[in-house]
Amino acid sequence: MAKDPMAVEQWIKGLQTKPKKNQKPRDLAPKSKLHTRAILHRLFEYAMRWRYLDCQRNPMGLIELKGTSRRVRPIYLLTSKEYYAVLARLAPHVRLMAVLAMNTGMRISEILGLRWQDVDFSQATLSIQRSVVGKHEDETKTLASEAVLPLHVVLIQELRAWKSREESVNGWLFGNIDTGRPYHADSLRQDHLAPAGRKAGIPNLGWHAFRHTYRSRLGNSGVALEVQQKLMRHSSINMTMKYGQNAMLDLTRPANARLVEELLTAGVDAPQLRPQIL
Repeated sequence: MAKDPMAVEQWIKGLQTKPKKNQKPRDLAPKSKLHTRAILHRLFEYAMRWRYLDCQRNPMGLIELKGTSRRVRPIYLLTSKEYYAVLARLAPHVRLMAVLAMNTGMRISEILGLRWQDVDFSQATLSIQRSVVGKHEDETKTLASEAVLPLHVVLIQELRAWKSREESVNGWLFGNIDTGRPYHADSLRQDHLAPAGRKAGIPNLGWHAFRHTYRSRLGNSGVALEVQQKLMRHSSINMTMKYGQNAMLDLTRPANARLVEELLTAGVDAPQLRPQIL
């Protein structure tokens, strides 16, 4: 690979997903291809560090992958009506996951990683300490993701009702009684969330739509950007600003209108300076 990085580049560009039953394989998402290059880059860094390779420059740095920062799917923001329409069509355990996602901005991996020891009813808090993806339990996505979130009284009522009604599976909030482990996010989406979304008129509804919607609601409510970052648990404000941009017209339109109207007012006071377009 070190001798022919172009061949590696073509290999990465040609990567495809594992075909599902009765479906053709699809090109791997641009972000996944970028992650593949990042892993290879890191491997070569260690190879040079341990003197398996004598290189002045990491050959993976020569690989160019265009469009990897571009979204494959547009961000979807749920309206309140759509949200309740989806909830009405979900099984109880998936419904509660959706409620937590919509009202805390948590990732599905973090919701599946919740244990009852993370819930403090007396302090009305929820501690995010781990994530679960498939069969793998791990740390949170970033250091900033590990945090303590406030719990509204409505969410406390929902969680108390769930705890009293459902038997705990090895301490997990959402444990599968058949496996003793948390559910799989992909199966939950495919079997429950996406079908409920289609019935509510939302194509391809995914778990991250709730997180994007939460960020959008924070922005529309006028919450300071620093507070939004803390609630979203992002490592930087730049990352927070990328979320929920679809709804920013509600904020940018009046700001733009004020500037246009200021120019109009100035044109009335000084007609000779007023541009023809206004």
